[in-house]
Amino acid sequence: MSEKESKKDRVLFQQQIKFATEKDLLLVDLDGTLYLGDSLLDFLRFTQRKTTLLIALLIFIPKLLAMKLRIISASKVKEDITAYFFKGRAKNSLDKMGKMFVKAYFQKKMNASLFSIIKDFPGRRIIVTASLRWWVAAIADLTGVEFICTIPEHAKLPDQPYTGLFATPNCIAGEKVRRIKSEVNLLSYPAIYAFGNTKSDHAMLRLADYAYWITPKGEMQSYD
Repeated sequence: MSEKESKKDRVLFQQQIKFATEKDLLLVDLDGTLYLGDSLLDFLRFTQRKTTLLIALLIFIPKLLAMKLRIISASKVKEDITAYFFKGRAKNSLDKMGKMFVKAYFQKKMNASLFSIIKDFPGRRIIVTASLRWWVAAIADLTGVEFICTIPEHAKLPDQPYTGLFATPNCIAGEKVRRIKSEVNLLSYPAIYAFGNTKSDHAMLRLADYAYWITPKGEMQSYD
């Protein structure tokens, strides 16, 4: 995209967002959108030793190759990876790790310009992401934004361990829309704004009256 086109998109966005009211809804993806990185990979880097990660990489190479060949779903591989590292860990412990991770990483990798928009948005604001609740909840607490995410399966008591499974399907693509519709009455919002950055966000972006694409550099484009 040229500088001229980018400037045109910024002007258009400014015109659109200034009419937002407290009755409107904002939906925002996390990884690559509000957080300029892969939060799962960063969470693993934060919680694991380098040697542990290298050993895990060797173990998971066959599954990662199978995923690339679409023999195994990315969601299944993600579940297996989190089970490998965290199965049996208490929920309280994992929630604490999530808070510590967010404190260490989020400010460094936050998309500051987009966060400024979200902070000033007068209506309801929801992060919608495939990332796990352990750190998404901490980001929501920090930013004052609601969240919809992939939920790891724990027993109901806080001290019970992670089972190694997800309690909900991986929150990507059509699952994002299903979860949004199950928790939000979209018809009650005069205008919906949405931000995303990958093909797994297309379905969510199509729900919006005003949709925006975030580039790898964190810049905003009109979504077409």
